[in-house]
Amino acid sequence: MELMKFQNFYTQLVSKIEEELSIDKEKLSMILHSQIIEHTVEYLLNQIKENYKASQIELWFLDPTYNRYYLFDASISIRHVFRSMTRSLSAFHFDTFFDANIDYYSDDIVNVKSLNTFIFSQTSKSESIYAIPLDHQKKGVVIIFNPKKHTKNTEIIHLVKQNISLINSLLYTDDFDYTPHLVLEPLININALLGIEKLCDPLTHIHEAKVAALARMIAFTMKFPSYTVEKIAIAGKLHDLGKLLISNDLFLKGDQLTEDEIKYIKTHVTMSSDILSLLGFSKEITKLVIEHHERLDGSGYPQGLKGNQIHLESQIIAIADELVVIGSNDAYHERISKAESIFEMVQFKGVKYSAILIETVEQMIRDKILLPLIK
Repeated sequence: MELMKFQNFYTQLVSKIEEELSIDKEKLSMILHSQIIEHTVEYLLNQIKENYKASQIELWFLDPTYNRYYLFDASISIRHVFRSMTRSLSAFHFDTFFDANIDYYSDDIVNVKSLNTFIFSQTSKSESIYAIPLDHQKKGVVIIFNPKKHTKNTEIIHLVKQNISLINSLLYTDDFDYTPHLVLEPLININALLGIEKLCDPLTHIHEAKVAALARMIAFTMKFPSYTVEKIAIAGKLHDLGKLLISNDLFLKGDQLTEDEIKYIKTHVTMSSDILSLLGFSKEITKLVIEHHERLDGSGYPQGLKGNQIHLESQIIAIADELVVIGSNDAYHERISKAESIFEMVQFKGVKYSAILIETVEQMIRDKILLPLIK
């Protein structure tokens, strides 16, 4: 039965992403089921190479500490490279190369005019080289050597941009080991799923990251054991995963939502918990997620729990969730939250939120720890 539930969730997920992002199911399945992100990125790069009929293709990504670019190597863990920026990889400064030596196309695919940069010293000046930035911040760039047939064909541009988006979302998603919090072998790569979430629903992805960081700090301040602190942070990072199955249009309707639509949106809590259970997470994680909209006075949902029925760890995620909304200018989340201000939240000490939790928040404000985390 659980397998059937997972298949139902997976079918809905792939159909929604395929429709919203125009990514075919075969490619999505490959990404979600691949256990090694590096091989997935290599596969997507090869697709770009085939699209451009290029003799060679390279991916370089930025080490912001030294402002230098490093060549992607699928044999070396992305996480390892990002943490240590292994010196064995060749590196070069790229700012001048980008700013002075390119012709900009409106589609962000650029034609390199000058080959004076040392990495191209072996390349004939008669050959063409194209650069495709991974994003507007230039955190990474794909270099295409000597394409035999470069064209402004809309279909090719769309395919290349689609792959660039997928590469970007995978490269900059945490490669986290969830094993200590799993009771089953996950049927899909959880990090790849979060990479897709980042691409499909970036506002929720950013919101979850902020909630996780704040919940971790609150739990740490309350002197929870390190395992519990990490457990709370993981639940915070995944607490809105169910929104992947709900149309983004609903969240943007604001006051125009019908009663039925509000009820449907609230199901994201149980969907998030169910999805995490199907992905193999322990009940310790899923209970924190399903309780993050519960309140001590019974005014929350989906179960209307009261008082000691709600775990303190769940309340930490709940208050972190509301604080992040308060500190955000993101109408996407403001429209589905009743959070008004930190002042109002403090008035609910012992009513909607644990007194010790509110006292911790107040102390974090006095210590100037809280506000930087919610902006």
